[in-house]
Amino acid sequence: MDIKHLVNEYLSRTRMLQLATCLNDQPWNCTVYYAFDDDWNIYWISTPDRRHSKEIVINPKVSGAIAFSQEPYPKDGVQGLQFEGVAEMLSGDEEEKASKFYIDQLDREDTLLEDIRSGKNPHKFYRIKPTKFVLFDSVHFPDNSRREITL
Repeated sequence: MDIKHLVNEYLSRTRMLQLATCLNDQPWNCTVYYAFDDDWNIYWISTPDRRHSKEIVINPKVSGAIAFSQEPYPKDGVQGLQFEGVAEMLSGDEEEKASKFYIDQLDREDTLLEDIRSGKNPHKFYRIKPTKFVLFDSVHFPDNSRREITL
């Protein structure tokens, strides 16, 4: 099984991830809805006053996890995707690009970007540029479930 194909499949299977930030040796984790592009950049929206948003400004290194099964030890195997990367708040053309993926993949209102730019919606667009993906997949790789891609 091609690992790059699996990364695309995993990113497409759900729209919620756990995002981890860290500041002053204190980790923090939050849940965000996300979209992604063909280069595996991950986009989400958040308000700048959230803890993770503030921490990204100071320390843009993040990690995250996407889990697929909520049942303990599923009979067909365990699959998940973890990543490391660099996050940033977007503006201008990058914000517009992110909004297209986010609106399309999450079925959001076409006015989302306009509402954000006008201040009607307090959120901002963010992007993670992943530097590494780690797959845990006992379905496709039962003998060695951990697979890694460094970008």
